[in-house]
Amino acid sequence: RLLLKVAQGEFARTLAFSPDGHYLIVGTSIGFADTKSLTIFELDYGGGVLALRGLSSQSTITAISHDGRFLAALAHNWEVAIWDLAHKRLQHLFQAPEGILADNAALAFSLDDQRLAFATSARAVLWNRESGRMEDSWNLPRGLVQRMCFDETNCLIHFQWDRNPGSRSGVCCLRQLLPGGRTNELWREQPFKGRVLEAALASETKLVVALGEESPNNDSKSILA
Repeated sequence: RLLLKVAQGEFARTLAFSPDGHYLIVGTSIGFADTKSLTIFELDYGGGVLALRGLSSQSTITAISHDGRFLAALAHNWEVAIWDLAHKRLQHLFQAPEGILADNAALAFSLDDQRLAFATSARAVLWNRESGRMEDSWNLPRGLVQRMCFDETNCLIHFQWDRNPGSRSGVCCLRQLLPGGRTNELWREQPFKGRVLEAALASETKLVVALGEESPNNDSKSILA
C-alpha cells in the first residue's frame, strides 16, 4: 500500500533510507535550474522534518550513519557535505577528488561512524568525521560503478569496474583499502564481455552482486552474484 506521496520538484536525484527505516532522504532539483534541496521525511508520521542546505549543486549520492545521526551527500560539482541531523546543521563541506561522473562514486561511514570514505574513478579518500581532517588517500585504476563498505573489522572494502580506456570491456575488482595508501586485491574477474551497469556490495563483504551486458553489442544482460 502507498505510505507516502510527496511533490518534490521536477527531478528526484537521490533517495536513501536511514538504517532503522524511519527516515527517507530525497534530493531534488527543478529542471536544469540552480534550485535544489535535500529533504528528510520521518516516515512514522509522514511529514517533512527538515531541509538541509550547504551544497552548491544538486546531490547525486547519499549515505547515512549507522546511528542515524549524520547524513553525507555528494554533489555534481564534487562537493561532499556532512550534516549533523540531531542539531540540524552542516558539520563539514569537503572538495572531493573529481572522477568521470558524479553518479559513479561511493560514500560510506565506518562502523563507529567516526570516519567517512569517498571513492570515484582513480581516487579514494578517508575523512575524520569529527575534525574534518583527511586521514588517508588511495590512488586507484580508472573505472566506474564504485561501491564501498566497512567490514566487521572496520577495514574499508572497495568494489569497482576497472574499465579499459576507450573500451566497453573491463574487469570487476574487489580491494581492501589499507592504511598508508596501500591496497590489497581480494578478487578480480571479468564476468561480462560488455559493460557493468550496476553493483551492490553487502555490508559484511561476503556477497557482491553485479548487473552487466553479456556482449559488447548490448544484446542481453545478466546478473552475477
